[in-house]
Amino acid sequence: MDNYSVQTSEAVNQEQVALEKANFRLFYLPSYSPGLSAIEPIWQTLKHHEMQTRSYSDLATMKSAVETALERKAHTLKDRNVETRTYCARPLIAEFIPAAL
Repeated sequence: MDNYSVQTSEAVNQEQVALEKANFRLFYLPSYSPGLSAIEPIWQTLKHHEMQTRSYSDLATMKSAVETALERKAHTLKDRNVETRTYCARPLIAEFIPAAL
């Protein structure tokens, strides 16, 4: 995981023991390491190719654009036989867009 504050929060730290008992181990990447993160090339493609327009009139339009771009990218990866497990985050991203505003 990257070092985004949500992923290093006290709540995550408190669950560390329970996660380890369930055979989950959290690995944090160095501060800036896009080469170690498999999702970075996907985000770059979304940002620079799938969603070049980044100014939206309202939240619903922006949310729809994000959903469409993620779906389009998921289909592209599936067509290339690339595992799309990273898209399990798609509903979370859509859910937290309002919280980021």
